[in-house]
Amino acid sequence: MTDGSNQNKFDGNAYTASSLGFVPQILSIGLDEQADISAQLMDLLADMAAESLKLIPEDAGSDHPSVKNARSKIAVLKAWAEETEKKEYALFAEELTNRLAK
Repeated sequence: MTDGSNQNKFDGNAYTASSLGFVPQILSIGLDEQADISAQLMDLLADMAAESLKLIPEDAGSDHPSVKNARSKIAVLKAWAEETEKKEYALFAEELTNRLAK
């Protein structure tokens, strides 16, 4: 049963739209020409990069897929941070790189 509202439209009072999920929801917000989603996307990418470190097994070597995955996310975050001149994200990417090296 629907109330006639668009269930795919982002509602700021809800965590995620009912049928989209988080990433498509952010992209949906971006379709609204008055919304600036760059900060939201950087937050999401930073969270994804940090979470990817948690998926690395204790005994994983540098060629392990989880390590490669984490490195690729961190590299994208760092490149995007430098391109947009967001120093706090560049520092976070560097911190994640250091954690990865340990």
